[in-house]
Amino acid sequence: MRVEAWDLPVKAEWHRATALGSLSFSQDGLQLYLIEEGTLRRWHLRFPEVQAFKLTTEESASIVLDSLPANGAFYEIVDSEWLQELGQGRLAYMSTAKHYVICCDDEVLEVVATGHSIEPA
Repeated sequence: MRVEAWDLPVKAEWHRATALGSLSFSQDGLQLYLIEEGTLRRWHLRFPEVQAFKLTTEESASIVLDSLPANGAFYEIVDSEWLQELGQGRLAYMSTAKHYVICCDDEVLEVVATGHSIEPA
C-alpha cells in the first residue's frame, strides 16, 4: 500500500481541517458538500460511479489515519487491498477504479470510484 496526496482545490492543512456539510448517495452517485476551515468556502465533490464507500467516525478511524501523512486531508491509496477485494485485476470495470480517503473534522470517508468532479458550491 502506498499513500499519495490527492490534489484537490480544497485547502486543508491537517486531517480535521474540512467539515462534511452533507453526504448523499443515489443512482447519480455519491455527493459530498465540504466546508473549508477558516474560509468556510463550500465545495461540491461528486463521484458518479461508485463501487463502494464507507464512513467512519474520526475517533474510530485510527488504523486508516495512522497510515496517512499528518498534513493534508485528501489522499489516494495506491495498490489498495480494498481495490483487490473488490475485483481490481479480475473485473474489467474495476481497471480504472481508485481508492480515495477524505478526512473531515468528525469523519473519515473512503471511496472506491472510477472518477470524480469538484466545484465550488
